[in-house]
Amino acid sequence: MKNIIFCLLFVFSTSAFCQDTNIKNDELFLQYVTEYVKYTKNRTSSEKLEQVLNSFNSKLGGNHKVLKSFEKAEDKNLWLKKNYKKTMFKDLNEAQTIYSKHLEIQFQSDNEAKELMRLNDELLKKYDSLVIWQALKEKLNSK
Repeated sequence: MKNIIFCLLFVFSTSAFCQDTNIKNDELFLQYVTEYVKYTKNRTSSEKLEQVLNSFNSKLGGNHKVLKSFEKAEDKNLWLKKNYKKTMFKDLNEAQTIYSKHLEIQFQSDNEAKELMRLNDELLKKYDSLVIWQALKEKLNSK
């Protein structure tokens, strides 16, 4: 029984090592690294999104029930029309403006990450996520 366990451990460890050495020379992985670096350097939309989200959430009043109610609503604009008085927004227009700004920046942020996510999905078909992450960290640290 011990021999079987040791054999399995050996097979899994050599398999992970082989994946690790193969991924570093994989053209898809190199594209992924390039796209990752580009995405992380151009994070302006992510930072704007965080600022708008913080502003929006704080104006919801910081009330957990109100936030949960808003998140559950299918039609967020309709929810804002009915409930903006329960929040800290000055008026309905401010609530809808900040919410639409949030959606716009979210869309922009998603578009910026689209190619990175496509490459990640392709890599996950070939390699384990831990192998990808370890190789990415090593590649970035070596630059």
